[in-house]
Amino acid sequence: MRFLHELSNESCSVDSHPGTYWVGLKKPPVRDVNDSDASDRAVIAKWMLQNTMGCPKTFELRKGELARALNRDVTVDEVAADFLRSVLPSGEMAEYLKHSELIVSIGDVLFAHGAVWSGALGAVPVLPSDSDKSMPTYNTTDGSVVTWNKISFDCEVDSDSSMYPVVQWAAQLNAFARSQVDNFMKCGSQYLAGDGPRPHPWAAAPWCSTGGYTGDAGAGLLQLGMGWAADKTRVPSVVYANNLRKDGTSSTCIRIKF
Repeated sequence: MRFLHELSNESCSVDSHPGTYWVGLKKPPVRDVNDSDASDRAVIAKWMLQNTMGCPKTFELRKGELARALNRDVTVDEVAADFLRSVLPSGEMAEYLKHSELIVSIGDVLFAHGAVWSGALGAVPVLPSDSDKSMPTYNTTDGSVVTWNKISFDCEVDSDSSMYPVVQWAAQLNAFARSQVDNFMKCGSQYLAGDGPRPHPWAAAPWCSTGGYTGDAGAGLLQLGMGWAADKTRVPSVVYANNLRKDGTSSTCIRIKF
Protein backbone atom coordinates (compact mmCIF):
# COMPACT_ATOMS: atom_id res chain seq x y z
CA MET A 1 0.00 0.00 0.00
CA ARG A 2 2.93 2.33 0.61
CA PHE A 3 3.80 2.17 -3.08
CA LEU A 4 0.72 4.28 -3.85
CA HIS A 5 1.66 6.76 -1.15
CA GLU A 6 5.32 7.14 -2.09
CA LEU A 7 5.59 6.35 -5.80
CA SER A 8 2.45 7.91 -7.28
CA ASN A 9 3.10 11.58 -6.70
CA GLU A 10 4.93 13.10 -9.64
CA SER A 11 6.65 15.63 -7.41
CA CYS A 12 8.21 13.04 -5.10
CA SER A 13 11.97 13.18 -5.04
CA VAL A 14 14.89 11.53 -3.31
CA ASP A 15 16.02 14.89 -1.98
CA SER A 16 12.68 15.72 -0.34
CA HIS A 17 11.74 12.29 1.00
CA PRO A 18 11.71 12.57 4.81
CA GLY A 19 12.28 8.90 5.62
CA THR A 20 10.13 6.72 7.89
CA TYR A 21 9.19 7.15 11.51
CA TRP A 22 10.20 3.57 12.42
CA VAL A 23 13.63 3.44 10.76
CA GLY A 24 14.36 7.09 11.48
CA LEU A 25 13.71 10.40 9.78
CA LYS A 26 17.46 10.91 9.55
CA LYS A 27 17.79 7.90 7.25
CA PRO A 28 15.97 8.91 4.03
CA PRO A 29 16.67 7.38 0.62
CA VAL A 30 20.06 8.20 -0.88
CA ARG A 31 21.07 7.93 -4.52
CA ASP A 32 24.25 5.87 -4.90
CA VAL A 33 26.60 5.56 -7.85
CA ASN A 34 24.67 2.59 -9.25
CA ASP A 35 21.50 4.72 -9.44
CA SER A 36 22.98 7.71 -11.24
CA ASP A 37 20.65 7.32 -14.25
CA ALA A 38 17.61 6.00 -12.34
CA SER A 39 14.48 8.02 -11.75
CA ASP A 40 13.66 9.20 -8.24
CA ARG A 41 10.76 6.73 -8.23
CA ALA A 42 13.14 3.82 -8.82
CA VAL A 43 15.58 4.97 -6.13
CA ILE A 44 12.76 5.36 -3.60
CA ALA A 45 11.24 1.97 -4.50
CA LYS A 46 14.58 0.18 -4.00
CA TRP A 47 15.16 2.03 -0.72
CA MET A 48 11.65 1.16 0.55
CA LEU A 49 12.14 -2.54 -0.04
CA GLN A 50 15.76 -2.81 1.10
CA ASN A 51 15.74 -0.48 4.10
CA THR A 52 12.19 -0.17 5.42
CA MET A 53 10.33 -3.37 4.53
CA GLY A 54 12.83 -6.14 5.19
CA CYS A 55 13.02 -7.16 1.53
CA PRO A 56 16.65 -6.65 0.48
CA LYS A 57 16.47 -8.85 -2.64
CA THR A 58 12.89 -8.23 -3.79
CA PHE A 59 13.65 -5.42 -6.24
CA GLU A 60 16.28 -7.44 -8.12
CA LEU A 61 14.15 -10.58 -8.01
CA ARG A 62 11.23 -8.68 -9.56
CA LYS A 63 13.57 -7.27 -12.17
CA GLY A 64 14.55 -10.81 -13.13
CA GLU A 65 10.90 -11.91 -13.26
CA LEU A 66 9.97 -9.05 -15.57
CA ALA A 67 12.94 -9.73 -17.83
CA ARG A 68 11.91 -13.37 -18.22
CA ALA A 69 8.25 -12.47 -18.75
CA LEU A 70 9.05 -9.84 -21.40
CA ASN A 71 12.01 -11.74 -22.86
CA ARG A 72 14.20 -8.65 -22.77
CA ASP A 73 16.24 -6.54 -20.42
CA VAL A 74 14.24 -4.19 -18.21
CA THR A 75 15.26 -0.95 -16.55
CA VAL A 76 15.02 -0.12 -12.86
CA ASP A 77 12.43 2.52 -13.78
CA GLU A 78 10.25 -0.19 -15.32
CA VAL A 79 10.58 -2.29 -12.17
CA ALA A 80 9.52 0.62 -9.95
CA ALA A 81 6.56 1.35 -12.23
CA ASP A 82 5.55 -2.30 -12.01
CA PHE A 83 5.50 -2.24 -8.20
CA LEU A 84 3.17 0.77 -8.37
CA ARG A 85 1.01 -0.93 -11.02
CA SER A 86 0.59 -3.99 -8.80
CA VAL A 87 -1.22 -2.00 -6.08
CA LEU A 88 -3.48 -0.03 -8.43
CA PRO A 89 -7.01 -1.33 -9.16
CA SER A 90 -6.79 -4.62 -11.15
CA GLY A 91 -3.17 -5.11 -10.06
CA GLU A 92 -2.19 -8.39 -8.40
CA MET A 93 -1.59 -6.92 -4.95
CA ALA A 94 -4.77 -4.85 -5.19
CA GLU A 95 -6.76 -8.02 -5.95
CA TYR A 96 -5.08 -9.72 -2.99
CA LEU A 97 -6.11 -6.87 -0.69
CA LYS A 98 -9.70 -7.03 -1.92
CA HIS A 99 -9.98 -10.69 -0.88
CA SER A 100 -7.91 -10.59 2.31
CA GLU A 101 -9.07 -10.61 5.93
CA LEU A 102 -7.15 -9.71 9.08
CA ILE A 103 -8.47 -12.63 11.12
CA VAL A 104 -10.52 -15.68 10.20
CA SER A 105 -12.33 -18.04 12.55
CA ILE A 106 -12.77 -21.59 11.24
CA GLY A 107 -14.25 -24.02 13.73
CA ASP A 108 -12.33 -23.62 16.95
CA VAL A 109 -9.22 -22.19 15.23
CA LEU A 110 -8.52 -18.47 14.84
CA PHE A 111 -6.11 -17.52 12.06
CA ALA A 112 -4.22 -14.22 12.04
CA HIS A 113 -1.41 -12.83 9.90
CA GLY A 114 0.81 -12.33 12.93
CA ALA A 115 -0.62 -13.30 16.30
CA VAL A 116 -3.36 -12.54 18.79
CA TRP A 117 -2.01 -11.00 21.97
CA SER A 118 -3.72 -9.51 25.01
CA GLY A 119 -3.52 -5.90 23.82
CA ALA A 120 -5.09 -6.70 20.45
CA LEU A 121 -7.74 -9.18 21.60
CA GLY A 122 -11.17 -7.75 20.80
CA ALA A 123 -9.79 -4.35 19.69
CA VAL A 124 -11.37 -2.61 16.69
CA PRO A 125 -10.24 0.89 15.63
CA VAL A 126 -12.88 3.61 15.30
CA LEU A 127 -11.81 6.56 13.16
CA PRO A 128 -13.07 10.16 13.23
CA SER A 129 -16.08 11.01 11.09
CA ASP A 130 -15.57 12.92 7.85
CA SER A 131 -16.36 16.15 9.70
CA ASP A 132 -13.38 15.52 11.98
CA LYS A 133 -10.84 14.84 9.25
CA SER A 134 -9.17 18.19 9.93
CA MET A 135 -7.44 16.46 12.84
CA PRO A 136 -3.75 15.54 12.38
CA THR A 137 -3.01 12.26 10.63
CA TYR A 138 -0.83 11.16 13.52
CA ASN A 139 -1.08 10.79 17.27
CA THR A 140 -0.02 13.83 19.27
CA THR A 141 0.21 14.79 22.92
CA ASP A 142 -3.04 16.69 22.38
CA GLY A 143 -4.94 13.45 22.13
CA SER A 144 -5.37 10.37 20.01
CA VAL A 145 -7.11 10.57 16.65
CA VAL A 146 -8.44 7.04 17.00
CA THR A 147 -10.58 5.34 19.62
CA TRP A 148 -10.98 1.62 20.15
CA ASN A 149 -14.08 -0.49 20.45
CA LYS A 150 -13.16 -3.34 22.80
CA ILE A 151 -15.23 -6.50 22.46
CA SER A 152 -15.41 -8.41 25.73
CA PHE A 153 -14.51 -12.09 25.79
CA ASP A 154 -15.71 -12.55 29.37
CA CYS A 155 -19.43 -12.51 28.65
CA GLU A 156 -21.64 -15.59 28.53
CA VAL A 157 -23.21 -16.39 25.15
CA ASP A 158 -26.05 -18.65 24.10
CA SER A 159 -25.93 -21.32 21.42
CA ASP A 160 -26.15 -18.75 18.61
CA SER A 161 -22.62 -18.88 17.20
CA SER A 162 -23.06 -15.51 15.47
CA MET A 163 -23.01 -13.92 18.93
CA TYR A 164 -19.70 -15.44 19.96
CA PRO A 165 -17.21 -12.66 20.80
CA VAL A 166 -14.61 -14.00 18.37
CA VAL A 167 -17.16 -13.96 15.52
CA GLN A 168 -18.19 -10.38 16.32
CA TRP A 169 -14.56 -9.31 16.59
CA ALA A 170 -13.63 -10.88 13.26
CA ALA A 171 -16.64 -9.31 11.54
CA GLN A 172 -15.91 -5.80 12.88
CA LEU A 173 -12.15 -5.92 12.36
CA ASN A 174 -12.50 -7.23 8.81
CA ALA A 175 -15.19 -4.62 8.07
CA PHE A 176 -12.70 -1.94 9.13
CA ALA A 177 -10.06 -3.47 6.83
CA ARG A 178 -12.50 -3.61 3.89
CA SER A 179 -13.44 0.06 4.34
CA GLN A 180 -9.75 0.95 4.32
CA VAL A 181 -9.11 -1.12 1.18
CA ASP A 182 -12.12 0.52 -0.51
CA ASN A 183 -10.61 3.93 0.27
CA PHE A 184 -7.25 2.74 -1.03
CA MET A 185 -8.83 1.58 -4.31
CA LYS A 186 -10.67 4.88 -4.69
CA CYS A 187 -7.40 6.78 -4.39
CA GLY A 188 -5.79 4.40 -6.88
CA SER A 189 -8.61 5.06 -9.36
CA GLN A 190 -8.16 8.80 -8.89
CA TYR A 191 -4.48 8.42 -9.65
CA LEU A 192 -5.16 6.46 -12.84
CA ALA A 193 -7.77 8.99 -13.95
CA GLY A 194 -5.46 11.87 -13.20
CA ASP A 195 -8.05 13.67 -11.08
CA GLY A 196 -8.59 14.25 -7.40
CA PRO A 197 -5.94 14.86 -4.76
CA ARG A 198 -2.99 12.55 -4.52
CA PRO A 199 -2.83 10.60 -1.25
CA HIS A 200 -0.90 12.68 1.24
CA PRO A 201 0.43 15.42 -1.07
CA TRP A 202 4.21 15.41 -0.95
CA ALA A 203 4.35 18.89 0.56
CA ALA A 204 2.52 17.53 3.59
CA ALA A 205 4.91 14.53 3.85
CA PRO A 206 4.04 10.90 3.01
CA TRP A 207 2.33 8.59 5.49
CA CYS A 208 5.56 6.75 6.34
CA SER A 209 7.07 9.84 7.96
CA THR A 210 4.15 10.51 10.34
CA GLY A 211 2.12 7.32 10.56
CA GLY A 212 -1.43 7.70 11.79
CA TYR A 213 -4.85 6.16 11.27
CA THR A 214 -6.59 8.95 9.36
CA GLY A 215 -5.99 10.20 5.85
CA ASP A 216 -6.40 8.85 2.33
CA ALA A 217 -5.29 5.62 0.71
CA GLY A 218 -5.95 3.21 3.57
CA ALA A 219 -3.81 4.96 6.20
CA GLY A 220 -5.74 3.24 9.01
CA LEU A 221 -4.92 -0.22 7.69
CA LEU A 222 -1.30 0.75 7.17
CA GLN A 223 -1.05 1.86 10.79
CA LEU A 224 -2.83 -1.26 12.04
CA GLY A 225 -0.17 -3.29 10.30
CA MET A 226 2.59 -1.66 12.33
CA GLY A 227 3.82 -2.62 15.78
CA TRP A 228 4.16 0.91 17.13
CA ALA A 229 2.82 4.34 16.25
CA ALA A 230 5.03 7.38 15.72
CA ASP A 231 4.43 8.51 19.31
CA LYS A 232 5.88 5.17 20.54
CA THR A 233 2.51 3.77 21.65
CA ARG A 234 1.94 0.07 20.96
CA VAL A 235 -0.52 -0.63 18.14
CA PRO A 236 -3.15 -3.31 18.98
CA SER A 237 -2.13 -5.16 15.85
CA VAL A 238 -2.70 -8.79 14.86
CA VAL A 239 -0.40 -8.24 11.87
CA TYR A 240 2.87 -7.03 13.37
CA ALA A 241 2.74 -9.32 16.39
CA ASN A 242 3.89 -12.69 17.68
CA ASN A 243 3.49 -14.90 20.71
CA LEU A 244 7.17 -15.70 21.13
CA ARG A 245 9.74 -14.16 23.39
CA LYS A 246 13.17 -13.16 22.08
CA ASP A 247 14.59 -16.50 23.23
CA GLY A 248 12.02 -18.37 21.13
CA THR A 249 9.87 -19.58 24.01
CA SER A 250 6.13 -19.05 24.02
CA SER A 251 4.67 -16.11 25.90
CA THR A 252 1.49 -16.26 27.99
CA CYS A 253 -1.25 -18.27 26.30
CA ILE A 254 -4.57 -16.51 25.67
CA ARG A 255 -7.69 -18.61 26.05
CA ILE A 256 -10.47 -17.49 23.71
CA LYS A 257 -14.09 -18.52 24.02
CA PHE A 258 -15.62 -19.73 20.73
